[in-house]
Amino acid sequence: MSDLLDLTIVRLSPQAAVVVATGEIDLSNRDELANLLEQLGWARWIAVDLRQCSFFDCSALRVLNRSARTMRREGRTLTVTAGGNGRRLIELAGLPHLLGPAIAAAQPIGFAA
Repeated sequence: MSDLLDLTIVRLSPQAAVVVATGEIDLSNRDELANLLEQLGWARWIAVDLRQCSFFDCSALRVLNRSARTMRREGRTLTVTAGGNGRRLIELAGLPHLLGPAIAAAQPIGFAA
């Protein structure tokens, strides 16, 4: 895991998880996020919480959009929660379909990635 990014998985139920991202997601570490999302194949619903990210760029959005499309084809759901500027970036990038309802602060109860 890079020094810039920390990803924590919170298992909400046998079929639902929240991925809490802290730090920065960019071209140098986007594969960490992509690999983690692939490892969550057991989850029917995944929420990615970017509210604690100080920065994310279009490479992060590309990973999220690709994962959401793949999951949708499999009958699963991926949503993203982001704060002010992050939410605005997602909307400006033409990806508002990624935005899900705001989620409460997730507390790790499962395992960390």
